[in-house]
Amino acid sequence: MKKIVGSVKAFNEDQNGAALVTVLLISLLLLTASAAMLSAVGASSKNNSDSLSESKAYWAAESGLQASINALRNNGVTYDKAVQYPTLAYDAVNLPGGLAYTGADVIVNSEARYRISVSNPDANSPYTFSTTGSFRPPATGGAVADSSVPDTPKICVPTCIANPRTEVRFSGVGNTSANFITIPNPNPPLGVFSVEKVNGGVSIPTGITFRIEFALSSPSEANRTIRGTISASSSSSPVELRFLTQSYTLQGSTIELCSTSPSPGAGSEGECPNSVFASWLFNSGESRTLYADLSPTQPYRLLVRSTGFATNGSRKQLEAILQRNFFNDLASTSAISMIGPATGMVFDAGTGGPRYCGVDGGYLPGGQVPNTPPCTINPNTPTGPSIGVTDPNGLPTVIAGGSGATLIPAPDLLTDLPVWQQSPQEMDQFVSRLRTEAQNTGRYIPDGNGTTSISQNQLGSHSTGTGLSFCEGDCSVGPLSAGGILVVTGRFEYNGNFSFNGLILVTGAGGMHRAGGGGGQIIGNVVIAPYNPGNLNAGFLPPSFTTNGGGNADILFGGISSAFDGTSAITNFMVGIAEK
Repeated sequence: MKKIVGSVKAFNEDQNGAALVTVLLISLLLLTASAAMLSAVGASSKNNSDSLSESKAYWAAESGLQASINALRNNGVTYDKAVQYPTLAYDAVNLPGGLAYTGADVIVNSEARYRISVSNPDANSPYTFSTTGSFRPPATGGAVADSSVPDTPKICVPTCIANPRTEVRFSGVGNTSANFITIPNPNPPLGVFSVEKVNGGVSIPTGITFRIEFALSSPSEANRTIRGTISASSSSSPVELRFLTQSYTLQGSTIELCSTSPSPGAGSEGECPNSVFASWLFNSGESRTLYADLSPTQPYRLLVRSTGFATNGSRKQLEAILQRNFFNDLASTSAISMIGPATGMVFDAGTGGPRYCGVDGGYLPGGQVPNTPPCTINPNTPTGPSIGVTDPNGLPTVIAGGSGATLIPAPDLLTDLPVWQQSPQEMDQFVSRLRTEAQNTGRYIPDGNGTTSISQNQLGSHSTGTGLSFCEGDCSVGPLSAGGILVVTGRFEYNGNFSFNGLILVTGAGGMHRAGGGGGQIIGNVVIAPYNPGNLNAGFLPPSFTTNGGGNADILFGGISSAFDGTSAITNFMVGIAEK
């Protein structure tokens, strides 16, 4: 019995011990769980705090990008200046005139700031170009090109098998890189002209033209046409090659023609030894090399890094590519561009005596423009044709239709069209982009199923040459002053007293027509490029430009239409953005 009782007691003690162990284990587990929960709560609180700080850093970085765009659009900060001062603080308050360099971070508020770093993404791309030449006889004939020597274009008067005859050749250069580091910079050759008089030669009639196509392949692709004429009053006279202008521009790069390469010390940047170079005289058997004093292209896009900082050491970096404008600084090179086939083309300047001028007067948005701007060819002023055509067979139509107008320089074939004018597909993409931007900015004029009258408040500023207006279908505008960009997808009719600074683009089959008297003037570019949006593969349609009524409503070329500074959405816009 004792043993049994003792056994029961032992059993009970063992059971109590086991229960105690169980309680202790459960308590330990609860304490561990509580510690884990407390740790999780603390971590969650810290993560929430860090998340808020990171959001503030992100917002600060975004603020930096927006401030950069604002400075480029409105504070006078050029792309060159932005690259020159890569940590420029884009704060209009702290930057008198938008150009004061501080290098300091910009404070958004007590908990956030940003820092800007600007660079040119194309800076490491070499300046590389090539040239080709071509000749064109006058509209009346009298000379032919020798197609048997395709790599050395030449022209022969009267023909390439006649005896006697005079021959002029041009040999271009292959891919050539300009050197902007060596001082003085060597001026690279553009090609070689040569003249040969066979059996004494012959006179060369006026009207023969030559072109040198300057093709830039790096840092971006772009073309510029160097134009000139050839003449000789008699068989014994020297052959004169006269250039339309000595100075050209291409994406901010200056191309200045030189008759010789500079000697050491001739200029800190390889300046042309000749201050004015407009023409050359060649005797039989002579060859001469054409050189160019080149300057680097200007940035047409920027890589902007905006780093935002906030509390708790939070940091966010955004990278954006900003593009200067839709045109990549490649606007037209003539006062009026007639894009399309010669068959069906219409050009009539009327009898009011207007002037169509391809000389860039150098007028800037907001600058003073005289009531009657001069139109004088200057060797040092960028100059293009008064009227440009894309079909050479349209030149006789333009020349005949412009008999009552002053055309300086003479109408010519356009061979350096910007990309957006090279095909209906490219043009339609360009127009669609402008349409969307106009719809977003409130200056979109829908098709009224008839001729829509455009009012003053629907157009951009005349004084600054800024603003975007898009008129769908047939549109007309009365005697008013405006500027910027005007797109018309139908027939465009304007009053004689209409003045405009900027680009007018007409893509409707009805063309562009002036009606009524008056002396208004258009300074910039007029581009008439009709096409059918429903059938882009059909090519461009015949362009049409007519005028009636008295008054000399002039159209003068102006480079202002290649900038459009301050025109929202089409300038200094983001091509892409990424978080780093």
